Amino acid sequence: MRFAKILFEPSEKNLIKKLKKEHKVLLSLCVKIETNFQKQKFGKTVKLLKKLKINFEEHIKSENEFLYPYLKSKYKDIRIISFIEQKRKEIFKIKIIFEKFINEYKNANSIKKKTFKEDFDMINFILIRRIKFEETKLYSYY
Repeated sequence: MRFAKILFEPSEKNLIKKLKKEHKVLLSLCVKIETNFQKQKFGKTVKLLKKLKINFEEHIKSENEFLYPYLKSKYKDIRIISFIEQKRKEIFKIKIIFEKFINEYKNANSIKKKTFKEDFDMINFILIRRIKFEETKLYSYY
């Protein structure tokens, strides 16, 4: 069984490095979405939103499969475990908000709505805030 753990448990440096790299990709996609929207390239904006969705879902999956289980097994203090579980639940709430946003703006016509910019700015703000939290606080528990 200990060999399976070695095979499937990512190393500390590799996992955090991977998650931070995913953060950079997410933020880069947000910048590209903003740029293309401003240039009124709505078709390209839709494609980038789809790419953002896929990358965001993959990132959450990585955290859910590797980061959170590892953190929960590492600590015995119920306060730390509760904190970790709370943050895990928060990301799923963010995911629901994100999915509603993506479903609202599936095509070029929907992106032309006046609400897109405001909604996108809010999603971007939420992502940036969460990424800062993860990189400055949550990952330090790893």
